[in-house]
Amino acid sequence: MNVKLKKVFNFSTGLVYDTEFSVNYYTTTVHMTLLAENEYKQNIAYERLKYWIDYVLSDSILIHDADPKIEQWLATEQRIIMLPDQPVDQLVGIMLFLKLNAILEEVFVITEVELSSTVGDDMGYIHTYAENLGPMDYDGWWNDSRPTWVNQTKKQTKTGKVIKLGRMPEWKELELSFDEDGNDSPSNDSVVFVNFSKDDKK
Repeated sequence: MNVKLKKVFNFSTGLVYDTEFSVNYYTTTVHMTLLAENEYKQNIAYERLKYWIDYVLSDSILIHDADPKIEQWLATEQRIIMLPDQPVDQLVGIMLFLKLNAILEEVFVITEVELSSTVGDDMGYIHTYAENLGPMDYDGWWNDSRPTWVNQTKKQTKTGKVIKLGRMPEWKELELSFDEDGNDSPSNDSVVFVNFSKDDKK
């Protein structure tokens, strides 16, 4: 049978809204259905989920890609995550729903993401497959199964200046590939998700 799970994450980011900077603290609850029977892939998928939230999204700066000060932000050494509109909670939740489903590659399927934040007065936004994706209704980095958070390695600004964004890592480099033949293996503290078949005895 398909195992249903949920995981709560807490993280913070910088937030640039209408050129004004603030720090925001988020809580998100991710509801998942386990599809793959391979335990190795289950562990890797779970580690991918934690990696992207804990090491990519957390402590990043969320910003509209058309922000008039985008060049200055990209010139810093901060991890800049560009969104196709102002980074309100609803858009951040949609991004999470899409990106996490992409990186899990159907080992898990995320059925629902609920997100709230301190800046958003702790109002919870719930996102599912029935969601109207709004400005994210096209292929972008949020549909990419790699651990990337930008659409390309270079960005051309409105002034015509090209800013190099740097090469994005690959899952194999992070030892989070689904290829069991390589040296990739989940960390020792990985959680093993167990599938229950009809023949299993209680």
